[in-house]
Amino acid sequence: MVRPKPPYGPTTIEVMRSCMLRSFFEISPNYERRMGSAARIGTILHRTIQSLNQQPVLAETTEQLAAETRRRFQAELHEQQNQAASRPREKSLVWDYERTNHALEAVIAEAIRTQPLGLRIATANHRQSTTQKDTSNHSTSQASGSKSLVEVEVEVQSKNNLFHGRIDRAEITKNGTRLVDYKSAFRDDLPERYSRQLQLYAYLWHETRDEWPSEAYVFYPMLGSFHNVPVDESICQMVVTESIALVEGIEKRRKPTDLASPGDVCKVCEFRPWCCPFWSWQNSENNQLRALDKAIIGFEGEVKTIKLENHYWILTINWRNALVKIISPQERFPHLVNVHPGQPIRVLDTALKGQLFQPIATIINQSEIYIMIS
Repeated sequence: MVRPKPPYGPTTIEVMRSCMLRSFFEISPNYERRMGSAARIGTILHRTIQSLNQQPVLAETTEQLAAETRRRFQAELHEQQNQAASRPREKSLVWDYERTNHALEAVIAEAIRTQPLGLRIATANHRQSTTQKDTSNHSTSQASGSKSLVEVEVEVQSKNNLFHGRIDRAEITKNGTRLVDYKSAFRDDLPERYSRQLQLYAYLWHETRDEWPSEAYVFYPMLGSFHNVPVDESICQMVVTESIALVEGIEKRRKPTDLASPGDVCKVCEFRPWCCPFWSWQNSENNQLRALDKAIIGFEGEVKTIKLENHYWILTINWRNALVKIISPQERFPHLVNVHPGQPIRVLDTALKGQLFQPIATIINQSEIYIMIS
């Protein structure tokens, strides 16, 4: 397992905060990844907006702008769907087309918001000239009759090389610098982790530019809403101090599994199949009712019986003091052909319902079954 090394980005720091072991998994090879369609749609949205900022659309009408934005979005969508189809853990997942349509509407709205048609050609010419002078990506925008310089995908790094990052958008006005971080979430609140990320970005902006930004916002393009994040120097320094403590914690402990924090965070972790601390935590539950509730995110047992009937797998699994039954279409888990009675097995993302000691595991879109080598 690979140990994280500096420089660390704000996202990596937040992963460490939730579970330090997960940060090892994130950068280690040989662990098959699994992204849900929501995460991939977020990537599509971000990359399309990035494309529009770096290569502005030369259009005379809103219809032309929307058409080109849609073309770029569809190209990114095709790429992400191809990647998902190539991953064994993702190819059976159902794609969220409603969320996809929301994301497309969001990027078109963002293109119209950030690049008024009357300035489009002048903006493109300005960007071409400034790109030759500076490695950063620049543009100009019009707001309330005054011009501001816009930089996108801005590289920032601490002077001690411990932290680095890439800011989505920096708007430099006569009143100071405004940092903007795009998030593809559907929510009306501002999680603390989003605020901390921007506060770390503000610190890195100061380290790189020798000035503090005047304000910062998290922007939800899917909803068109902005959330202000305080970037006072004292607050940002506190976030940095906490981040340094996390890094020092990883560097001090030599055994990665000692850094695990099993709990609610496991519900969204794609590395559960291989995480020994997670399975130990699951197996340590003494109360059968609580164990039944926790089993939705994963349980392991031993196959008692297995048969194929009318193209359906029918399994019974010895788990704790219970006998769990699973019924699933054959094509959903073709690898079960290699399973035999007595085989250790791990089942993820199924709800155990029914009798306490004879529950039935309900297979859903996200469900996975892993055969253990005995």
